[in-house]
Amino acid sequence: MTIPKDSLHRQIHEALAAVPTPKPANAREALQELRTLYHYGGISDHDDIEKRLKVLVALFDYIEQPTADALRKQLSIVQEYKGSH
Repeated sequence: MTIPKDSLHRQIHEALAAVPTPKPANAREALQELRTLYHYGGISDHDDIEKRLKVLVALFDYIEQPTADALRKQLSIVQEYKGSH
């Protein structure tokens, strides 16, 4: 997935230095869920950045709140960017 480097990518990094890393066990669980979603067609290689972020937020919400909150912030930035272009 690519995003505009000189605009959207820059805005994300200006607003958010990093996404907190989830605990390894929770990251493994999320990866397994992503594999299952992919296998059954719930997600695909063609999904846009908004859907990808929404899925990740849903997977980490309540088990890795700082990670989910940072991803939610990225989603907000993406939605603001798309709304202005």
